[in-house]
Amino acid sequence: MDTWQSEELIRDFYEALRGSGVPAQSARRQRDRLRFFLHAYLAEQWPRSLCRVDGEILRDFLGSWFLRNVGGGKSDLSSYLATFRRFFDRLYHQGRISRPEHEDLTATCRNRDYFMARYDEHFNPAPEAGEDLFRDRPGATESEALDPGDDFELDRQLWMLMRNLERPSAPAALDFALFLDYLAENSIKLTRAQLRIPSRHVRVLNQRFSVPERLDGRVSMEGSLRLRWFYHLGLALDLWRVNGRHQLSLLPRGEAFLDLDPESRLSVLLETTWNRIRWSSLGHRESRRVSEWAQDNRLGFAALLAELTPFRESRLDPEPGLVHEDTLLARYVLFHEVVENSILFALRECGLLDYQFWKQGNKSGLRTRAITINRFGRQVMRLFAKRASRADQARQDPLAGLQEALLF
Repeated sequence: MDTWQSEELIRDFYEALRGSGVPAQSARRQRDRLRFFLHAYLAEQWPRSLCRVDGEILRDFLGSWFLRNVGGGKSDLSSYLATFRRFFDRLYHQGRISRPEHEDLTATCRNRDYFMARYDEHFNPAPEAGEDLFRDRPGATESEALDPGDDFELDRQLWMLMRNLERPSAPAALDFALFLDYLAENSIKLTRAQLRIPSRHVRVLNQRFSVPERLDGRVSMEGSLRLRWFYHLGLALDLWRVNGRHQLSLLPRGEAFLDLDPESRLSVLLETTWNRIRWSSLGHRESRRVSEWAQDNRLGFAALLAELTPFRESRLDPEPGLVHEDTLLARYVLFHEVVENSILFALRECGLLDYQFWKQGNKSGLRTRAITINRFGRQVMRLFAKRASRADQARQDPLAGLQEALLF
């Protein structure tokens, strides 16, 4: 088997890690794992390119061959799974493997319990070995699947939309995983005054993401829409904590999030942004009350977005004098800084819509020119519009609050 193409993929992966700020030692370890997998196992057992690897091959490599020929510990298996997950994520986003292939590989890499069980069976065979998998879960049986998603309250309807609808690629799922990887590999001490990520980490993280932001002036967490959003997502999901020394520490739930499949990751991020983060934390402090009002009326916002025609640009003008719904949408977006600057950004990063500005410039002065929603985004907004939060259960029409506050 000619391995030059696979070597090129590994070299590209290594350079991407270094370019995104991963320390040289960590990047070399991940590169060497892939090279060992390629030359010691793949070329001999399954002669093919790394682009043609599937879940069966990974299960045989880590669940059988590696245990017989290398040994190692459970931490080695976990490290290989993490490297494989990142590597195949990159191949997928480069278009080198298909979505079904990526789903198969991702599902294999996140099934850590399978490989831990294979390790126990190989090195510690015992009749009750199967029971050990479930000893920490009272009442669990061997027929139950251990799913990292159990740690998160997945919105099943939203998850089904993620799985079954054609949708554009959403950078949020990958970028947030890169953010968590960075936290796992680096010690971040927040600024004492405002408990924010220091500028030096902001620069590195921004370059690591799929599409870096254009950070004008002094680089800070407050100046990055993506990092400010990610920071509050992690707090809302309890993925990390800040200790008494202002140190940001990744919790086990953070590792569990990385084990979720891409659709589950995106579902959690979108549902948390829409329902659990206080929008006032994403906006400027002086507009806190207005931001809270915008969040309280988000069902009306969803209803307006759900009525937009997919893939047709909808221009925003607070005084169009034409369509009543267009006036409502324009005023809702343009009169609320947190919606225009942060929520639209989050919805775009989750793959629901795109938007255009009249002009580029200081983020505090952006004015949205038009919104273009896709079919996936319209279905998600229809789902959100049908639901009422506890505070809104008495309201029959989700547009009622918007009409009263914005037009009358």
